[in-house]
Amino acid sequence: MKLNLLTKTPAAPIAFIINAINALLNGGSNSIGTVLLTNGGTTTTLYNNLITSQSVIFLTPQTAHASTVTGIWCDPASVPVSGSILGGQITINHSSVAQADLTFGYEIRN
Repeated sequence: MKLNLLTKTPAAPIAFIINAINALLNGGSNSIGTVLLTNGGTTTTLYNNLITSQSVIFLTPQTAHASTVTGIWCDPASVPVSGSILGGQITINHSSVAQADLTFGYEIRN
């Protein structure tokens, strides 16, 4: 069910804040997305600027072949924590499945 809470457009920057809150209430967030696992491989890199070494990442299969993947886990030690890149990516370890449609939905919690 989509909520429509904003009835008229207020002046910025209040409009920006209200639109952001409405988007969150309607399920919009930049902490969710999809990732396609490497076909026939055992690791896949997930890129998202919200990822830190403290992130908890939930993965949900989105296709029938994705549901056959086993041993799937995110390695927090793979998150860059020094140098010019801090966070933003994590390695997903998984079983090797020789299919092309290994799509998972993800949610990042910090």
